Amino acid sequence: PKTRNEIPDLDSLLDMTFNLIFPLNLEVSAEGNEGYSGIKKGGMDLLRALCQISPECLCKCMEKLESQFNSDWRKGNSWNIAIESKIRRPGLPIGLENPGAICYLNSLMQQFFRIESFRERLLREQVQEKSEENILYQLQALFGSMLYSKQSTCSSSTLCTAFRDFEGKAFSLGEQRDVDEFFNIFFDKLEPYLSSSSIFKSHFQGFISTEIIGKSCEHRSERVEEFLSFPIII
Repeated sequence: PKTRNEIPDLDSLLDMTFNLIFPLNLEVSAEGNEGYSGIKKGGMDLLRALCQISPECLCKCMEKLESQFNSDWRKGNSWNIAIESKIRRPGLPIGLENPGAICYLNSLMQQFFRIESFRERLLREQVQEKSEENILYQLQALFGSMLYSKQSTCSSSTLCTAFRDFEGKAFSLGEQRDVDEFFNIFFDKLEPYLSSSSIFKSHFQGFISTEIIGKSCEHRSERVEEFLSFPIII
């Protein structure tokens, strides 16, 4: 179009273009990233052309940008729309952003995600309530983003804040924790949401046998204990 009158349904066109350029979460196939980069660049070119031929379009774009700037979900690096830097390259795994000191959680989630049978079992679990405090729902949302997002990174912040301490307070993004300790907390907090605890135990449970054998007598005793994580001193 060359004039404003030739632009059909301007509001719908702008909404569609903004959703393409400023995606919150791309739940699409992880293949064809180069093609998507071209589409996103085309959206920027379309906005530029619309603003040049229509003052009304320019005003609406400014209003949309202002509303997004004042919203809660766009903070810090989420405003970075550099096409090549945000698109995941084919064959590379997705990264997890660390907004504070949650590297203990990110490293554990990456390990869980790479165990395909464990990941698929969790994704098949039925969620009873989709809320910010539902750990299973937040974990499924994170794994879904890691599977299908075309962006190079995604955030695990909502999963972290879904955890509550004994006082009911959300975990702080700036508080460092021991990863082994968090693994046990993670299992205890997630188990009530699962249809069966065997999901965890079939993948991580092991047994330690402690034996006492007398040197000068026939006395012998054995104690068997189960574990989910096993510390190895390096």
